[in-house]
Amino acid sequence: SLAPEVLLGVSELQVERSTKQSAPWNAGGKNVPHTSDPTHGQFRSCVLRQEKSIDRNTFETWAESLPASVLRGKGFVVFSDAPNQRWLWQKVGRSSRLEPEKGEPIIESTVVLIGTRTMLIDTDPSITGPFQNVN
Repeated sequence: SLAPEVLLGVSELQVERSTKQSAPWNAGGKNVPHTSDPTHGQFRSCVLRQEKSIDRNTFETWAESLPASVLRGKGFVVFSDAPNQRWLWQKVGRSSRLEPEKGEPIIESTVVLIGTRTMLIDTDPSITGPFQNVN
């Protein structure tokens, strides 16, 4: 087996120096752990789950009525009218799509929402809809 520096064509010192100087997760040459704080910076995120299958009309109404503060959404959903089929839901801006997905059936629906700081994760029921916030 080849040593990493031979395979990559650089010395270990060059890799270490490059990582310390340019990695966004690195401050002052020290490793900074990634934070999963859902309220950092200008964006917020939340994970929503529902253990029971969801009524398709309820889901579609929720997805279409999400506030403008929700910029992106993605997840797998199980509908009560097709409990053995998982669906991939994706939202970008005001555009949303739902597609049947191949693979093992799932029993729990899970979606992730990413939005602006004004996305009221804890207090706006239009955000959680048929789900439970698990942040």
